[in-house]
Amino acid sequence: MTFVPVLDRYLMAYTAFGTDGPRIAVAHSQDGYRWERLGLASFAPDLPQGDDKDGVFSRAGALANGVSSLAIYHRADVAALDDGGRGAVPTLLALAPYERECTRIGYIPLEPG
Repeated sequence: MTFVPVLDRYLMAYTAFGTDGPRIAVAHSQDGYRWERLGLASFAPDLPQGDDKDGVFSRAGALANGVSSLAIYHRADVAALDDGGRGAVPTLLALAPYERECTRIGYIPLEPG
C-alpha cells in the first residue's frame, strides 16, 4: 500500500489468482480503510508473460516517454525452473536478457490518453 500525493489517495498492488495464475491487481482508497478494486494490471504485451505477484507503487510521479505517470515495480516470474532451483543460474543465463526473471518497471499515465 502506498500513499500517492499527486492522486491524494492510497494505491495497493495485491495478488489476484485466476485461471492464468497469479497476477497483480490494483485497488485505491481515500482513507486507507475502504477500498475500490480497479482490476488487473496490464503490462507490455511484447514482453514474456508469467506469474506476477509482487508489485509496489512509487510515491512520486515519473516521466515515461514524456508522459506524466506513476511507476509500479513488479517481478514477473517467466522462467520455468523445475529442478528445485539447482539449474537456475545456467537456465537464466541461457535466456535472452528480456526473457529473464527480473524486477521490471511499468508506467501508468496520470492523464487519459
